Order: sequence, then C-alpha cells, then structure tokens
Amino acid sequence: RRTRLALWAMVVLVATSAYLWLLAGSYGVWPLVIIVLVAAGWVAWDGGGDRRTALVLMVTLLFATTVVYAAGYDIMEIRPYYLTAVLALGLWVVLGLNWLHKKIGGRAALAAAALLVVATGLSNTSECNERRNTLVEDMTLDVLENLPDNAIVLSAQWDFWVAGSWYLQAVEKVRPDVLVIDPELLRRSWYLDQLDRAYPRFMASLDDETSVFRKELYKFEHGLPYDASTIEAAYTGLMNAMIRKHIDERPVLVTSEVRSDVGGDYSRIPFYLAFRLLKDGAYLPQEFPTYRFQALEGRISVYTVKLAELYARNTYARAVYEERFGRSSLARRYLELASSFDPGVALDEIPPQPLDGNERVAETLRWFDGLGTVPTGNQKESIIFVGTVPIILIRGVEA
Repeated sequence: RRTRLALWAMVVLVATSAYLWLLAGSYGVWPLVIIVLVAAGWVAWDGGGDRRTALVLMVTLLFATTVVYAAGYDIMEIRPYYLTAVLALGLWVVLGLNWLHKKIGGRAALAAAALLVVATGLSNTSECNERRNTLVEDMTLDVLENLPDNAIVLSAQWDFWVAGSWYLQAVEKVRPDVLVIDPELLRRSWYLDQLDRAYPRFMASLDDETSVFRKELYKFEHGLPYDASTIEAAYTGLMNAMIRKHIDERPVLVTSEVRSDVGGDYSRIPFYLAFRLLKDGAYLPQEFPTYRFQALEGRISVYTVKLAELYARNTYARAVYEERFGRSSLARRYLELASSFDPGVALDEIPPQPLDGNERVAETLRWFDGLGTVPTGNQKESIIFVGTVPIILIRGVEA
C-alpha cells in the first residue's frame, strides 16, 4: 500500500546484505550512520505515521543494525550474533503471511506457513543437529578422569574442555578434587573473586602475589595508566606462585598452550592430555589410555579438527617421550593412537569456514599428513628437549 515504504525497506535490505557479503569483518560506523540517515530522511519526506509503517520501519532497522553491528566481530562462533536479524526475517514472513491471508484466504496462508516450516526443517536440520556431538563432554572426561588425585591444572583450552569442566565438576560431581585454573581468565578480577569463594584455602596461600596483581589489574580494568611490564610480571608471578607453593603437596599440570615461563623451573612430562610438572626428568609411567573420542562424520570445522589435533599432539609427544627412554614398542603404540585421530579429510574437501578457518583447518590436516614415525635408533639426535618438552626434528622438518 505504501510504495515508497516498500522500496525503502527493500533498498535497506539489499544494501545491508551486500555489506555483510562484501565487507563483513572490516567494521565501520558509516553503514549504520547511512541507514539511520536514510530512515530519518524517509520519515521526514513521507510523513507516514500509522502502526503498520512503524512496524515496517522497526523490523527493517532491526535487521540492518544487527547485521552491520555483528559484521564487525572477527570471531569463529559468529552465528548467534545474527539471531536478532533472524527475528526480523521472521517478522517479515509474518507480514507476508498476513498479506496472503487477506488476498487468498486463511487455509492457503496456513498451507504456505506449513510449507515454510517443513522447508526450513529439511534444509537446516542436518547442519544444526548436534545430538551426536559429545566431543567436549568426552574430552572433558578424558582430561579429568586421567588426572592424579587432587591435581591442579592450568589450561586455556576453554572451548575444548575447561568450560565443560565447570559443569561436570559442579553439577555432576566429576572429579571435584581437581582444581582447574584458566590462565586467560586470571586477567580479570571477577575470576579472582570466584577463585576466592570456591577455593579459599588455596587462594589464601597466594595473598601476597594476588594483592600485587590486583593492584595492577585495577588500573587496567578502570582505564588508569599502568605499566605493561609490571602487570605482566605480577600476572606471571601469580601463576608461578600457584605452582611453587603447591607442587610438593599436589600434582601440578599444564596444557600445551600455557607459556613456557609458567612453571619454567620444572620439567614438562607428557601425561595423557596434559603435561605434568616435575622437579626432575625421571621417567613417569602412565597406563596406556583408552579415550572416549569419536569423530563426527561429515562435520569438519575449526573446532572439530583442532580438538582431534589436541588429542594427537599430546599422544605423539608421549610417543617421543617413550622412545627417549628406550621403550620403542610402546612408542609405536602411541604413534598409532595419535594417527587414529586424523580427521581423514583432503585439503580440497574443507567446507567454507568463518574468518581464516579454512587455513587453520588446512594447517591441522597438513600436520596429520606429516605424522609419520617416531625417531628411533640413529635418529634420536634429531629430538631436542627443552627440559623434557620435545621439539622434534624429523628429516629436517620441525614437527
């Protein structure tokens, strides 16, 4: 009924979609400003003020501002950021169904609505169905259940098992004796407060180091001038104090991404899906693992292949460790286990991923392609150990 309003809505829809398609990630305020100015200009020019006009304006701006704003986030899990735009699409569908109801009757409109529901289900169910996806639960259990009693673990593997440990420990009471600390979250005062409430005795032993770090952290969180080297030294000092003050009474472990200057005075021994910190380099035995890991058929993403890589890298590190102590047959078993985590996807079969996801997936797949043999015999000199962390050189290539 309002031709100019309809044209305006379509122009905004097309312009916003083009922005998302061509410029997502290069965020700027100008698209949002232009959309608002166009909207204000149309209202001033048309002068329409009924409720239907207001609804169309609201829905169109809802879609446009959501898309433009969300397009500025460079993150892998971007889809939830567009949910409000999906809501706007749903409202547009309702308006269309209402028009059909008036033009051709209620039964036809109801049939069209049912057809849309069925079509949406058929086109999206396979991609959205997560009922078989137990990767995070499985890895969380594989990590927790293989840890020594009363262990302390420093890990920033949030997406893969740290977040899952919060639920399993608190709700299902799986290994509540284990203290999991996320080094990245330590950079926020709310996390320190949470640790104080959850583990008062542990945190009481760190009063001096925590006080020094909190003083510097307050400046950072409140936009006050701070010295980067000072806050970094306090941050590292707090983590090293956690290790130093408790390693004699509790096993302490870190995962592979934790910086080398955290627990740098200790040897890092490959131990299941983590590295145990020890004061000496004596051989540390472990039972051969049976992991819950099961790959999701046909579901290749940055997260699924990275999780498989975490299993494989730790297992491969253990293979090298066993070979170093002359246990060649056991090393070969670990190598076979490491290879079993290979996603088995060719580089040209990687589906489109957000951001640089395709290259990240390709990097992991290339790593699996290079997973050959554990250096043995005359090749032992090609393994360099920093402490007991293996930097493996096979045929001149760092693995």
